[in-house]
Amino acid sequence: MTILSIDGGGIRGLIPATVLKFLESELQRIDKDPNARLADYFDYIGGTSTGGLISMMLAGPNKYGRPLKSAEEIIQFYNYYGEKIFTRHTVSWWEFICELSAYFFGNRTNEALDLMASKETSISSLSRFKENILYALLHSKYSNDNLCEAIKKVLEEAGSSELTLKQTLTNVVVPAFDIKENQPVIFSTHQAQKGAVMNPLISKVCVAATAAPTFFPPCGFTIEDRRHGTKKEYNLVDGGIFANNPTMLAIEEIWKRTILEQEGFLPAGMTSMIAGFTEKPLPSSQVGNVPDSKFCVLSLGTGVVTHSYTAKQAQNWGVLPWFYNLRENSMPLVDMLSFSGGTLVDYDVTLYFKSRGSEDYYLRIQDVGLKGASEAMDDASQENMNALVKIGEELLDKKVHMIDFDTRKFEPVDDAETNKEALTKLAQELVAERKRRLSTAV
Repeated sequence: MTILSIDGGGIRGLIPATVLKFLESELQRIDKDPNARLADYFDYIGGTSTGGLISMMLAGPNKYGRPLKSAEEIIQFYNYYGEKIFTRHTVSWWEFICELSAYFFGNRTNEALDLMASKETSISSLSRFKENILYALLHSKYSNDNLCEAIKKVLEEAGSSELTLKQTLTNVVVPAFDIKENQPVIFSTHQAQKGAVMNPLISKVCVAATAAPTFFPPCGFTIEDRRHGTKKEYNLVDGGIFANNPTMLAIEEIWKRTILEQEGFLPAGMTSMIAGFTEKPLPSSQVGNVPDSKFCVLSLGTGVVTHSYTAKQAQNWGVLPWFYNLRENSMPLVDMLSFSGGTLVDYDVTLYFKSRGSEDYYLRIQDVGLKGASEAMDDASQENMNALVKIGEELLDKKVHMIDFDTRKFEPVDDAETNKEALTKLAQELVAERKRRLSTAV
């Protein structure tokens, strides 16, 4: 059972996209097929936030029944649409003062001015404060109009503007969080096949998956099941608030599907051979359950920040310093939640594989430090996007890393091969597995 998992991280999605470009090129070389795509080899693709957007472009079908984008084309997508998607609202100082005053103090404008002119705040800091966190305080930082337009154009160019989730070429898992129901929502191809109310348009999944609080507004929509006379309302934000690393979500989906529900499914690379894949899962008698030792997982991060603070430094922090640190131009709380949650998942998955003697079947590729690039998830300047691609390329030549069970730190493995070598080996295994499946299906 082959799984590809992609973390959330905004524009830093360029890092895993660059890694995937290399893997896809290796699959094409080894399989001697220039049209080979990742969806032909991975049974499940899980993605959170920007990873969810990537997963939809990798697995969504165009009018020819092939993936919407190759990995290389996804890099082009970020480069072309990145700045458009992360276009800031324009706010004058007067609008800023009035809104902040009204929000915090009613008509006590002088108190708002005193707050901004405190002894720790310089003129340049005030400018950054207005530009970077006004809409984190009072509104979303960005509109999602440009994101919606970008997704719409991708689907229209592919001749697939009304695609729904159940039509993906391989199984996908994308988390979101419903702020009205106050619970996670896991969108998946499998659930979409089972019921209309879990089968939204792919465009809606993309927008909901990337609706990161403070960055973009929530995504709301309703799905009607006319056959059964029911409907379901969704009020969604980015699933990164609870699962920025979606690896375990994909594994849990497979366990639930094959063990609890006793259902099988069509493996990756077989969709073009058997009609009706998107309409009905195969019975478990045809596919069978998935033994623990048969998982093969590639998990890709979007880079982690290296800011650290002492208790003394954070002693008097309130809401604003935790959400936006003016001096370091960072978002401490968001960074900590994202890093800690992703690391815990990595630890658990590593422990799971090691306990079964199959640690060689789990590969986590993650950059630590983002050296040479901005740590911001929304810095879509061309200079920064180029730097993120460079980080992805340099990651390929770094040694394979793994979580240390004692320190819980992501450390290089003794005598390990490089990530590039590990990906080439993975590509060989994926090609061999696909050929085995195709031979048995004939």
